[in-house]
Amino acid sequence: MLYERRRAVRERAGRLLAPGGPAAGLLPRGGRVRTPIPVREPGGRLHSWFVPLTAGGRLAGFLQLLPDLTLARASSFQRRPGHLEDCPEAGPWIDPTVVAARAAPHLRRGERAGRPHLTYDRHPARLAWAVPVYGPRGTRRTIFVAGDHVYAGGRGEAGVGGRLAGSIAGG
Repeated sequence: MLYERRRAVRERAGRLLAPGGPAAGLLPRGGRVRTPIPVREPGGRLHSWFVPLTAGGRLAGFLQLLPDLTLARASSFQRRPGHLEDCPEAGPWIDPTVVAARAAPHLRRGERAGRPHLTYDRHPARLAWAVPVYGPRGTRRTIFVAGDHVYAGGRGEAGVGGRLAGSIAGG
């Protein structure tokens, strides 16, 4: 089921990025639409889909689609179309293995990290990977990874449900 849903998300992204679509021009020449990643609400429910757009190992931009495949937002990190030098490295945004490696130095003695999942920090527009951390005495905390930024979530900082503010109407 996840494979089929990802395929539908990727097909929708292709239509949005096509000439005349609301996100046309966002994907640089030679760029790739990567595997859609589910964005989970703090309770685990699907909030949206993050569709990374990469080129040359960089995150050139992304689409975020709601569960019904409506375009919530489209974003580019390119200062000008095709200029990738200021775009962030893609790995920390799309690869759970890279995310886990970024979180690892922040583990305390006796803690172990769980599986990273893409979510948001307090507001749906603040995408971040959440790495659940389990302590030796049953304690639990979250380490957030947002690209190069790694930080511990405090109590109640795992986000709240809701729709994206300032959404773009999708076609």
